[in-house]
Parts: sequence; C-alpha cells; structure tokens
Amino acid sequence: MWHAELLRGLAPVAALVSADERFVIGTHAAHLYCAGGINQSKAAAMLLGKVGRAATTRNWATVQKVHALLEEGAARPGAST
Repeated sequence: MWHAELLRGLAPVAALVSADERFVIGTHAAHLYCAGGINQSKAAAMLLGKVGRAATTRNWATVQKVHALLEEGAARPGAST
C-alpha cells in the first residue's frame, strides 16, 4: 500500500512541530493542527514539501461547515448515510 509508505516517511515532520501545534500520523492520513496558521508553521512547510500534490489542507472553519452540512443532511427524513 503506497499510502502506508508515504505516511511512514512523514515521521521527521514531528521534530518541527511547535509547542502550540499537534501532529498525528494515522493509518490512512496525517493530521497537523497549526494554531498559529499554516503559513507560520515549519512543520507544515516540511509536510507540504514532502507530499506535494498528494496533500490537501482545510482550515478549521471549513471543517466545521462541512460537518454541519453532513449533520443537517443526516437529520433529514429519507437521507441516506
């Protein structure tokens, strides 16, 4: 599985995570929380440089909006899950 190799290769990013950031490598994705913003994060710069176009980013406001839309859709009668 190519993604497992890619994820293992991200381990060095952890050394650049600042005190107000969080970095977690899961089985299917890596997550980096940048409290000071992605543009200020050395870990983000390294992470995005390593994975290039294989990465996608979302700010927390977008994540919350997508979650709300999914919850709204699930609450509708006849909505499929």
